[in-house]
Amino acid sequence: MLSLPVGAFIGASLSVLLVVVLSGIGRTSQVERMLLSGVATSFLFGALTSLLLYFSSPQAAASVLFWSLGSFAKASWPSYGSLQ
Repeated sequence: MLSLPVGAFIGASLSVLLVVVLSGIGRTSQVERMLLSGVATSFLFGALTSLLLYFSSPQAAASVLFWSLGSFAKASWPSYGSLQ
């Protein structure tokens, strides 16, 4: 039950650590270097996600793609009473 949040926390911590290591915080840290490190890390994890989708079953890939793109199919105004 807690495996998804724990995995998400570990993955986020890993990506922050990778950005910090790539940007070289111990040295003279520059905003541009950290920004480019973050972009590179984002592309790296995006590529790893695509690789996992490529090697998964078609049903799992369709399910993950539908989940990641989102949907408003079940949204209705009564469920958002505070917005009315």
